[in-house]
Amino acid sequence: MITLMVHTMSSKADINGNRYHIARITSAKTKNAILVSTYGEGNIIHKLRSFGFEWEDLYETNETIGKRRLNHLAQTANCYEHELTMEMLENLEII
Repeated sequence: MITLMVHTMSSKADINGNRYHIARITSAKTKNAILVSTYGEGNIIHKLRSFGFEWEDLYETNETIGKRRLNHLAQTANCYEHELTMEMLENLEII
């Protein structure tokens, strides 16, 4: 059963080939969401798996967006990937 929906947004490559990523984690039950700046497209999934979520619990989508839009979203992000904790997900009633 799907518990979390993870929508990863990646910027188009800049002049040096760098891409930037942000993920929106949404609870399938409460529809509450958290924005997380991440270091790669799949990194947040592995972080959630380390919290004990199974593959069946996660639904992942990916989207490429412009860098300006991604920068705007990054300014409103709740945390960075390495700061995300299970307690944060529980406090926001994500799970």
